[in-house]
Amino acid sequence: MVDGPISYSCWLYMYGGRPTLIHNFGDEHLLRSGCSGKNNFISEEFVSIEELISNTIDDAKKNETVIDLFLEGVRHNNYSHYYINELKLLHRGALNRLEYKFSSCLCLSEDKIEECRKKFPNGRIHAIDLRDVLGYNKRVIPNIENKKSDTWIAFRSTVKNQIYRVEDADVREHLLKLYDSIKALSQEQLQDNFYSDLMDIYLLGRLFRRYDPPFNSKPKTDFNNSPVKNAVIYSGDNHKNIYDKFFKKIKAINLYSFNSPFIINDDIEAQCVEIPTIFNCLFFYNRLPMVEDFKNPGDIANEYKDFEKKTLYRDYAEIRKKKKVFRWNPQQTLFQGQTLPQRKYPRKPRSEEPQAKRQRIGGKEEEP
Repeated sequence: MVDGPISYSCWLYMYGGRPTLIHNFGDEHLLRSGCSGKNNFISEEFVSIEELISNTIDDAKKNETVIDLFLEGVRHNNYSHYYINELKLLHRGALNRLEYKFSSCLCLSEDKIEECRKKFPNGRIHAIDLRDVLGYNKRVIPNIENKKSDTWIAFRSTVKNQIYRVEDADVREHLLKLYDSIKALSQEQLQDNFYSDLMDIYLLGRLFRRYDPPFNSKPKTDFNNSPVKNAVIYSGDNHKNIYDKFFKKIKAINLYSFNSPFIINDDIEAQCVEIPTIFNCLFFYNRLPMVEDFKNPGDIANEYKDFEKKTLYRDYAEIRKKKKVFRWNPQQTLFQGQTLPQRKYPRKPRSEEPQAKRQRIGGKEEEP
């Protein structure tokens, strides 16, 4: 159980024999529930989304790999307002908690960038909300209705720089179609739609692009300019669904998918997802699987099926927990109407001859 998001999907994308594992999380930006919330499908044991991603990046050092985190946020000159009392974060949504966790990686100042490298040496953090970069917020709507405006030119330059760095011709073609479908809208239309395509095309371009610098440009050495191999996307649920559709178009393989059920007697989804994770028995923490965890890179899809069966709450102890929850709230159902599982092992039969009971006769206890 992962506390924070409302949906999750895991995808495998292959290009030139090189696998990319994509963990795609969907978020509800307001805090309404969680894995331990009232009237939710309750679990006594769960991990928060910020812990899960942080643990995954920490474990990447052992696998000598990089975790690319694509976070719906923006790079900023001052993230001091994220340094608040951690108790207040309990009353904020998961996206706020992730921004707090990775605040040093989202800040543009050199000292914070250095702090990020020390904290998360194997994490490449992408702030992917291009709308904020263009000046798009609730108070200001950018001049993007005119395709000759400076705002549109900046958007086109930034996005096409990502698209033309994509090696896979099929992915590049779908990205160009997405770019061509973006229309110049009036400010009123922008305000109504919040124009998610501006962010989505930028994220997808960064996900599939090459990272080595173009010829005759300033050399870069961060993470050896390696392509994305293990990706974690955390964005709003509507964005997440758009990415799922795009992955399907480019024939990526959907390994696993989970959408949280609606909380009983309420019209909101539980901010808790049930997903396969890898558990470290020595230090007692969970993390997301990486490409390096599978023996054969060309057969990850089949290996993942076995991995899922082994790791996704199949043991007797977990069933007992759910029965215990059921005793607390008999009206509660789990996982969109499915009832609790039946006991895996039968109860021990009682002795055929019950033990003798003492009888009280004349104020004294005597054996019958």
